[in-house]
Amino acid sequence: MKRILLLLLTAVILQLPAAAQKLKTLPDNAPASFATELNRLLADAYFDFKNTIDAEIPGTEDDILIAYYSKVQLPFADSCFMEEALNDYLETYHQFIANFGQFPTRGAASVNFKKIAQYINKSNYNSGQLQQKTTEDKEKLVLQSWQLKPNKGNANTKVELSMTEKKVWPAGSSKSELAWVIELRVY
Repeated sequence: MKRILLLLLTAVILQLPAAAQKLKTLPDNAPASFATELNRLLADAYFDFKNTIDAEIPGTEDDILIAYYSKVQLPFADSCFMEEALNDYLETYHQFIANFGQFPTRGAASVNFKKIAQYINKSNYNSGQLQQKTTEDKEKLVLQSWQLKPNKGNANTKVELSMTEKKVWPAGSSKSELAWVIELRVY
């Protein structure tokens, strides 16, 4: 009996590193397509993403704000889509959202968050027109933002990278759990 328990315990211990390896870890350097696609988004932001918006996502037509597929797909993102949003004057505008995964701990998410921030910094939009603006680091939220230098009416174009602890519903589960979620927004 002791031998069976010892074998079971050994099997569980041997599986732990394999489970940890299932977490997505991004490479130190982004592929060139990351900067190309981000630059494409930033150029189209001035036009409210009219060249980026694709077909409406089924099931959102009855929502107050509609979601759309995106023609731009950032490397390493789990999903990319466009969404209508409301400004302070209740006018609609579009924003691009890329989800980069869910992580069980802040530390696991932080590794990828820092790499994505590095990718954005290295994208060199329009010869340095994208400036890093703010960083917030709170208990349940880390936010890094960039803004385009004012040029041809794009003074309000922003890029936000967030790492937030949220309730998520794992596939096939009716029970929610807390996870750290990384999102990139361009608006």
